[in-house]
Amino acid sequence: SSRGSGHENSIARVRQPKPFPADIVRRIESMILNDEELADDVRLLLKLFRAIGPRASEALQLPLDCLSYLESRGYALEYFMTKVDDWRRIPISNSLGKELAVQAENVASIYGPDCPWLFPYTKASPRGNTLMKGIRPKPISWSYSTFTSAVWEAYQRNGITGSSITGEVLTGAHLHRFRHTIATEMLANDWDTHEVKRFLGHKSATMVEAYAELSDDTMSKKYEEFVRTVTNPEKNLSDAEISSTARVEMLRDQMVRTSLPNGYCKLPDRLSCDVVPNPCLTCSFFVTTPVFLPVHIRQRNTTVQLLEGAKGEGRVRVAEGLEKKLSQLERIIEELQEVTPVTVELPSRA
Repeated sequence: SSRGSGHENSIARVRQPKPFPADIVRRIESMILNDEELADDVRLLLKLFRAIGPRASEALQLPLDCLSYLESRGYALEYFMTKVDDWRRIPISNSLGKELAVQAENVASIYGPDCPWLFPYTKASPRGNTLMKGIRPKPISWSYSTFTSAVWEAYQRNGITGSSITGEVLTGAHLHRFRHTIATEMLANDWDTHEVKRFLGHKSATMVEAYAELSDDTMSKKYEEFVRTVTNPEKNLSDAEISSTARVEMLRDQMVRTSLPNGYCKLPDRLSCDVVPNPCLTCSFFVTTPVFLPVHIRQRNTTVQLLEGAKGEGRVRVAEGLEKKLSQLERIIEELQEVTPVTVELPSRA
């Protein structure tokens, strides 16, 4: 398939990401490691879901040659995402990469190097009888219903049927929630929305914004508990007073250090940065919104003019730096326009 330019989520929908509660995540991880009844291919697929959050249709249809390895960078997965008509290439851990490499070797030895899938379904018919006749079995792919049934059976076998934290009762495998879980974990660990969007392969920013809103809500609840148990242990504040105090303190903590001409800086107080208030556009602590779109457009226009001047004067290193900055600005403008479409005539890069 060729690289495409499709658009994700062309129909407006209400975004309600639902990550797994922490206790369910821990029990699923324990199941993956310790359940001896779990089939090897199901176990490895679940490791993949937990590590990179693929869509189920993508994981079950991964091509046999999707894994690559470079000595300088390690393992990476690359596959075509039919939902958004584009490619996804992401790094993975060495341990997971080695397991997937073994899986690819085993599949090629059983089904031949032309097998379409990294995870063919092997339980439709006895493999042994076919191999004894010297004939390679014909591979088929996992169906969504077959795989989710196998995972749900494993959940039930390991008592993963609900959360003691939230009171939620599970009714199935909920594979897409691995994707939601990874996104919220990344945001909670200082990934910015652009990085999460790129890692998960979203074409639209709307889903990542929903993750961010959920992360903010979770942080707010945690801060309320912090106010209750740490900062005001002797005051016995009501829930309403705690909520109000926590939100005011969070807002004050954010605004004191985040106001910038072109966005916000989320750098924690305990860290320092020599380039604020003009941060690197790729800094993981730099975030921006459509409100700042005109600022970015003006920066882009100025950068185009500076780049043309640097090229005309033969300043190669300056031109290279401006090219990089221009590319970053174009990416930011494009993504912000996806959120709030505007009609702005931009100068040509020619």
